[in-house]
Amino acid sequence: MSTVREIAKLAGVSTATVSRVMNNPDTVSPERREKVEAVMTAFSYQPHQRKRPKPTNLFGVIVPDITNPFFSQFLDVLEKEAYLHGRSILFFNSRHDRHQERIYLEECARHNVDGVFLLPLTCETGFLEHLQALPYPVVMLTRTSSLITSFAVDHEKGGRLAAEHLVKKGHRRFGYVGVRAGLEAKLNGFSDYLTERHFILPDECCFDVKADGDLNAFVVRCYQEKKPPTAFFCMNDVTAEKLLITLQKHGIEEVDVVGFDDSMTARLMAFSSVAQPIREMAYRGFEEMLVLVKNKGEKSETYTSLLFPPKLVVR
Repeated sequence: MSTVREIAKLAGVSTATVSRVMNNPDTVSPERREKVEAVMTAFSYQPHQRKRPKPTNLFGVIVPDITNPFFSQFLDVLEKEAYLHGRSILFFNSRHDRHQERIYLEECARHNVDGVFLLPLTCETGFLEHLQALPYPVVMLTRTSSLITSFAVDHEKGGRLAAEHLVKKGHRRFGYVGVRAGLEAKLNGFSDYLTERHFILPDECCFDVKADGDLNAFVVRCYQEKKPPTAFFCMNDVTAEKLLITLQKHGIEEVDVVGFDDSMTARLMAFSSVAQPIREMAYRGFEEMLVLVKNKGEKSETYTSLLFPPKLVVR
């Protein structure tokens, strides 16, 4: 018996689980660990001892969309921090493609990076377990999980801030443009606040950017209603920009639009937006990465996971 793949097959687990049992047993459940260890003992399996590569002073950064100014700002801050600490950045743009994201994580391993800053597309448990099994530490930004070192803003609170602002301005008919499927915390916070104040967020006034396709047709349909929305909340500033351009195209001007991220787009177009503390998140993430690298990527039973408070910037 000579390969991890064979051990995994006999134990009924993944090769990543076998790797964690050998290198970071505390990250594996006792039941699975016992299964793997029993097979290894039965076949006198001895893993090859690999020398830990020397530090490269290189960090990987993987973002989902470099065309979004919000992610560009994150990259800028991380690059500056790396420079100040005598390190360099290896940058990847996953383009909202999960498969591409995994390829880039493997590419980082091939380049022997000291660690990776990941702005992920998902927080599914299976994916987080994959991150734990990587040969370098990962710091996750913009999403949080108890399974990995992570920093993000409180999206649900951000959605509530947007709703509170619009209600206080006197709006009574609301719309939303963004992702609707899954646990979208921004939308949940926004709709929960409206419900608590006895307002409705009608389905026909909500546009799913992933499923509904034609934003122009959505706007036309909304404003054919007798009581169209007077205010919209958007999942990010890029989406808010597209909505505003579409509204202006149809001569619709008396509408409030609130975005999310408070990026350069919101400042240039002068619309209100929920600000994320990009610099604070990046600085804290970089500090934590340096600790992980100093500890040679040793896994822990607990991971730093922190939500930063958002702030509404009114324009």
